Amino acid sequence: MHQLHIYLATSPNNRIFGLKQNHNVMLIFMLFSTLMSMQYCETPVDTINLQILYKQKVVGQFSAHMSKIGDLTVYQSNSTVTVNIVRAQISYQIKVVLRNGFLEESDLKMSVNGRLRTHSQTKRVGDVYTFYKNGKALQEVHEAITHTTIMLYFDEPSGISRTYSEECGDFCAILVGSPGTYQKINAKRKKNTYRYNDNLLKHLLIETTLMDFEMKTEMGDGQLAIQSISH
Repeated sequence: MHQLHIYLATSPNNRIFGLKQNHNVMLIFMLFSTLMSMQYCETPVDTINLQILYKQKVVGQFSAHMSKIGDLTVYQSNSTVTVNIVRAQISYQIKVVLRNGFLEESDLKMSVNGRLRTHSQTKRVGDVYTFYKNGKALQEVHEAITHTTIMLYFDEPSGISRTYSEECGDFCAILVGSPGTYQKINAKRKKNTYRYNDNLLKHLLIETTLMDFEMKTEMGDGQLAIQSISH
C-alpha cells in the first residue's frame, strides 16, 4: 500500500512560499488530489456484487474484486449462503495472486455455521506448485498456471481450454458451445454453463449433487448477470 506524506514549511504569519493561508489550503488540496489520482490510476479495481439465489429466492450475497499493482494481479471474493433446508450458513473466501500472468498463490476458506471446514491453498516455489488441503500437502503441479476459476467472473475465457480450481487443486475443462457460451466441467463431471456478451458474464447455470444455485446482479446496461460460487 502506498503512503503519502506531505511536509510543509510555514512562517510565523502562516505563509507558505509567500502565499496566504487560504491559498495554502487550496494548493495543498490540488496537490493531494493530483497525487492520489495518479496512485489510483496505477491500481485500478474492478468490483462485482451479486445476489445468490435458490429456486428464485435470494439466499446470500457475493462480492469479488480484481486489482493490479505493479506486476501483481489480485483477485478476492467473499460469499455467504444460508440454506434453510439443511439449516446451514456457508461462507467462501478466496484470494488469488498472479505475478506477470502466472499464478503465485491461492487461498480458499469454506466455513459452515462459522466453523472452518475446508482450507485449500496453492503455493508456488520456483516452477512447482504445491496444493494443500487443511494444512496437508496433497499434490504438486509441474506446469504453469495462468488461469483459475475466479477469473471467469471478470472475463470471457476466449482461447482458454482449462482453468485451475482453487478449491480442488486440479484443472477443469472449458468447452466452447454456441457463441459466448462456455461449460466448465470438473473432475466429477459436474458443469457450470457460462454465457457472455461483449466479454461480460451475463448468465451462469450451476449443476451440483444436491441443489443448484444462481447469482444475479443488475449490470450497468440493465441486464441480469447470474453467477455461482461453485468451483
